[in-house]
Amino acid sequence: MTSEQPNEADIFNSARRIESPDERNVFLTDACGDDSGLRQRVEKLLAAFAEAYLNGLIGTCGFQFQLDISRPCFRLW
Repeated sequence: MTSEQPNEADIFNSARRIESPDERNVFLTDACGDDSGLRQRVEKLLAAFAEAYLNGLIGTCGFQFQLDISRPCFRLW
């Protein structure tokens, strides 16, 4: 039987919608299991998202945010 590896982006996108810190913590514990590296990466993403939101970079003009870490980032010059 093959167990599917948790997807960092899916966990982040679900967790960021949970307003209660206690409920979010329970969700992250369940979703990340014993993978402390995964938990740390998701928590860093959540912290960056919260900072961007508080700085007004997200949430204006109906902007919808969806993380997709499967695509590489490119700089356009």
